[in-house]
Amino acid sequence: MKTIGSTPLPAGGRLPRNKGVRRLACVFAAGLLVTLGCREDTTSPSAPESAASTTSAAPALALALAANTWTTRAPTPGIPHTDFAAGAAANAAGQWFVHIFGGQNGDGTGFASAKYNVSTNTWGGGGGAFINAAYLNGVGKIGNRFYMTGGESCCDVDFRNFNTTWAYDITTNQLFQKADMPRATRNGVTGVIKGKLYVLAGYCSGEAVDPGHCTVGSVVRQFYRYDPATNTWINRRQPPHFHTDGGGAVLGDKFYVVGGGGQGPYLDVYDPVTNTWTTRAPIPATGERLSAAVIQNRIFVIVLTGFSSRKPVLKAFSYDPVTNTWKSKAAPPVFGPIVRVQLNGQGRLFLPGSPSSYLYTP
Repeated sequence: MKTIGSTPLPAGGRLPRNKGVRRLACVFAAGLLVTLGCREDTTSPSAPESAASTTSAAPALALALAANTWTTRAPTPGIPHTDFAAGAAANAAGQWFVHIFGGQNGDGTGFASAKYNVSTNTWGGGGGAFINAAYLNGVGKIGNRFYMTGGESCCDVDFRNFNTTWAYDITTNQLFQKADMPRATRNGVTGVIKGKLYVLAGYCSGEAVDPGHCTVGSVVRQFYRYDPATNTWINRRQPPHFHTDGGGAVLGDKFYVVGGGGQGPYLDVYDPVTNTWTTRAPIPATGERLSAAVIQNRIFVIVLTGFSSRKPVLKAFSYDPVTNTWKSKAAPPVFGPIVRVQLNGQGRLFLPGSPSSYLYTP
């Protein structure tokens, strides 16, 4: 699960530290809109960049939707903001909910969590959990808790990075702080395998005097594992490539990480049993930011390019680990974190955003 709308990676591998630049990026991300068309083909660099979306006024989407399409849903509540993280879970009654945490707008960082009911197409409060950070490393669900790490303060003087670990209990709507990460990190990717949290950092800095704050912001590939049973972190082997703002998903007890930060189309797969990485078929398009989730035993990836030039291009692809091949898919009208949910007994993808959220039917 990935964050939404972070500032693109410029030449030199560092994010800008000018408050005015960051504010402009935040406002633009909230209004990012691309006109798209719809088809599915075997991928190539010239594969179509378009996707279709349909609008549904029915709150529960009772009617069957066309395959490989995005449907407009209710926008995130309150002041439009970006750069939040998202997770999804079902309650005891089998209803699916999407939770968003953190984020920022042009004026500051920090928002109370919000919760989306997939069946009723409505948003509500998430229990008041407040995470004062944007560009989190993602969200991982273990048991009845969402785990989130790192992030950055948006609009203070030094744009501090954090090494904080948060645990949000879905059943009690309570937010806890757990053992800090070894380093402050942000813009990373997160996965869960057999009850343990895996976090691949995007940015960090070994130059910070205080390990809890990372003010320089170096591009890194530090890889960590957190065990909630013992509340401890350990280092794991680093991947062969960088994946800042990349897409990450777990399938078959392996962690798939692809692309990111304009650093190449590489797909690296981590096996926790052997603590090793394998590089597989590259994604057909590189991007500044990627978002990924698993659906129908394949990894669905959204790729965003051209953000800094204000000429955004969105593409989407599906990866089959059995055949090690990619196919183009319909891209959503906006970029953001995607999570798998269920509606009417079928797996779908949900992308929270403003001025609209979107639901994908495979």
